[in-house]
Amino acid sequence: MCNCGMPSRICTSKTKEHPNRKFRVCPNSLYRNQKKCNFWEWVEDGEKMKMNLEDDLVAMKEELEILKKDIPLHMEMEEN
Repeated sequence: MCNCGMPSRICTSKTKEHPNRKFRVCPNSLYRNQKKCNFWEWVEDGEKMKMNLEDDLVAMKEELEILKKDIPLHMEMEEN
């Protein structure tokens, strides 16, 4: 969980220093118009990652709600 109380998003590093290394971020960090908590941490090598389908579904539903809120803003920007 990030500091916003939302399930953290697991991403994969694409840098030369840490290729394919997993890390967690606040799901809001992916969206410009959302308040962010700046949560970030490496997924430890020995740690078992929770790839539970139920957790993934909850996170996807939350991300979908965020995207739905952004649609009117983007439509308004396109009209101007």
